[in-house]
Amino acid sequence: MNTIVLSNRKGGAGKTTAAVNLTAEFAVPEKNFLIDMDSQGHCAVVLDIRNIQPSGTIHRAVFLKEGGNLEKIILETGIENLSLIPADWSFNHGKVNNSPYQLKEALSDNYDIIIIDTPPSFDALLINSLVAADKIIIPFVPISSRMKG
Repeated sequence: MNTIVLSNRKGGAGKTTAAVNLTAEFAVPEKNFLIDMDSQGHCAVVLDIRNIQPSGTIHRAVFLKEGGNLEKIILETGIENLSLIPADWSFNHGKVNNSPYQLKEALSDNYDIIIIDTPPSFDALLINSLVAADKIIIPFVPISSRMKG
């Protein structure tokens, strides 16, 4: 299993776009899934997944221990070999246990590649994602010398 985390503490840097596109690209020959750790939940929006139940999210299953194992909450998408574990839009980041290993311990090695989209914050969700990572990608928007302000 290969776990790749996309992270940048700045919002709008392209983390979600890169995460969804990388996961879709890797889905061609591999069995993989995308985890949306950002409670804004944009991975599901991009993949056109609706009616997500809070109990079927990464935040509830791993950090609040309400959903059992991750295999139960993986959602199929319209892309072959690409599944999603969605985010909980109402999740309170302050309710996360301080253990940085919760996500890593919950991950199954039944998949070839796991991509994790992280929130633009420095909190337990980001730390858990980084601890689970084999690789980290930091997308950013370069600042042009012609841009002002």
